[in-house]
Amino acid sequence: MPCTRLATKRQYALRSCGFLILALLLFSTPASAYAQRTEYSKNKEADALMREGESYFAAEQWDKAREAYEKALKLDPNIYEAPLFIGDVYFQKRQMDKAGDWYAKAIAIDPNRETAYRYWSDAYLRVGKMVESRDKAVEAIVAEPYNRMSYRGLMQWAQVNKVQLAHPKIEVPAGISSNKPGEVNITLDPKLLEGKEDGSSAWLVYSITRANWRTTKFAKTFPKEQTYRHSLAEELDAFQMVISSVKADKKVKKLEDSLANLVRLNDAGLLEAYILLARADDGIAQDYEEYRRLNRDKIRKYLTDVVAGEFKQQGKF
Repeated sequence: MPCTRLATKRQYALRSCGFLILALLLFSTPASAYAQRTEYSKNKEADALMREGESYFAAEQWDKAREAYEKALKLDPNIYEAPLFIGDVYFQKRQMDKAGDWYAKAIAIDPNRETAYRYWSDAYLRVGKMVESRDKAVEAIVAEPYNRMSYRGLMQWAQVNKVQLAHPKIEVPAGISSNKPGEVNITLDPKLLEGKEDGSSAWLVYSITRANWRTTKFAKTFPKEQTYRHSLAEELDAFQMVISSVKADKKVKKLEDSLANLVRLNDAGLLEAYILLARADDGIAQDYEEYRRLNRDKIRKYLTDVVAGEFKQQGKF
């Protein structure tokens, strides 16, 4: 959407909010994504009507703006911004139920764009419907987790409700690196070799599993891909091998915190969602859309129950 509209329509105070600030830094959207759009529709008349509506909106002539957007939508039913901007008109008029109806129409056009969810969350927040606001803010992240704008709705909700947003603490004291094809270097924290009875030695398996993926397993698992990349499947396999090792170790008395959290996530069926949202790099991010297609409910549950605090309130994290 046009950057001028974004600046005038939604103002957010971005205070420190745990992992979400980090997410904004890691998953930054190119500035060009928020530059002035060159085209709303291939239909020239519809496109002109959208621009006319924007002019009316900037002049705060709400009804004329809405009429222009509605006409554009009739000419081209696939303009995401048309129902989105109609929702914005009703938002400005403080008619939040009608705003929500139109945001829902934008979502129906493209459920994998974050903006309508986020604006709808804002509308709910303004009328004190906190659960609904949180849920729509979560949907924005589910739609586009690697877009910095997606997190603003949940951050705003958390600030109002005094909720500390955070991923579970999982520090991995092992890893791999490679300086050239065919070479794999395993890195370990020396403390893993101290023989502690907290399961920490199981992290050795993490590096070994990932090394195997880099040398042989990736090519077998993804035969159509010519170049190795860090994948969701690899990270999941490495973590689950650690978990299996821990559960088989009879000497473990009490798991160290990172391992305990890892086991809890796995037992809750949320380990993949955690990897995709908390540990994603460029390679892992490529697996997100396919996972979301089959597991949208798990991503939603992870954000709501783990990140936004439901499980933490129950003492589970």
